[in-house]
Amino acid sequence: FWNTGLASEAVRALVDANPQENRTMFASVFQDNPASARVLTNTGFQYLGDAEAYSVARGATVPTWTYLKRYA
Repeated sequence: FWNTGLASEAVRALVDANPQENRTMFASVFQDNPASARVLTNTGFQYLGDAEAYSVARGATVPTWTYLKRYA
C-alpha cells in the first residue's frame, strides 16, 4: 500500500474527526522515514523541531522530527 495515499487518507480522517476535540495535535516520526513526514505535512501538520525517542523495535534512542497541527 506504499505510495497510494492510504496513510494520508487515514491521518486526514483522524485529524478532521478530532474525536477528543483537541486544540493542538502533536506527532513525531523517525528521521529515517521521510515518507511519514510527508504524510504529516500533507495533512496540515507543521514542522516544530528535532527530538529523540526510544524505539522498542530498534532497542535504541533515535532522532525524530516533531510536528504540530493547531485547530482554529
